[in-house]
Amino acid sequence: MSPQEQMQKVIPLLFSTSWFKTNPNYINYLIIPKELVSLDVMGKQANAAVNWARTGSCNAIPNIIQPALIIVGSDDLLTQAANSLILAQRIFESWLVQIGDAAMY
Repeated sequence: MSPQEQMQKVIPLLFSTSWFKTNPNYINYLIIPKELVSLDVMGKQANAAVNWARTGSCNAIPNIIQPALIIVGSDDLLTQAANSLILAQRIFESWLVQIGDAAMY
């Protein structure tokens, strides 16, 4: 699969439906890599993300001692919304703000 075809399969996983309505020509201004990433590299990246969530900096979040404001859009991906709740629960004296009809692009 070409980098363009790969990009067209991945992009829908990263952005909300409303983003596509606002950015119908997204393919014209997103950077498309000249080479495909190998399955080996993609697998290593996925393993690194999983290991980080289990044993990495994620576990240090409760050590944050300053008040924190966590902002997430109501139309953000489900993982972003779930992660914002985890952050709010793990950071002492944090506030979580959910902005209606909004998403991170």
